Amino acid sequence: MTSAGIAQEQYFTTVNIFHTIRENQDELVEVLLEGMPLLDRQPGFVATSVHKSHDGNRVIAYVQWESREAFQAMRARPDAQGHFSSVGRLVTSVDAVPCWVAFTHEQS
Repeated sequence: MTSAGIAQEQYFTTVNIFHTIRENQDELVEVLLEGMPLLDRQPGFVATSVHKSHDGNRVIAYVQWESREAFQAMRARPDAQGHFSSVGRLVTSVDAVPCWVAFTHEQS
């Protein structure tokens, strides 16, 4: 199993909160994971992690990019539109929050 850390470098980071219903949470995770090859082929992609809320109503994807431009280039890819549609049918809404990592702390 691999582990994606939280890098404090000046990466462009998105925290995407996908609101869904409990019955769709696992399928939504599966669909997001099916999109990993798309990310792997995108120049500027750094890492991602996908989280499931305990209540079953959200899936959170944390994604880091080398730049905002790399992220925008991925969003504009024609071959990504079908994947976005598959995600869209499983969510009620999405909060996409672009941010910079201000601080990380690990147990010493």
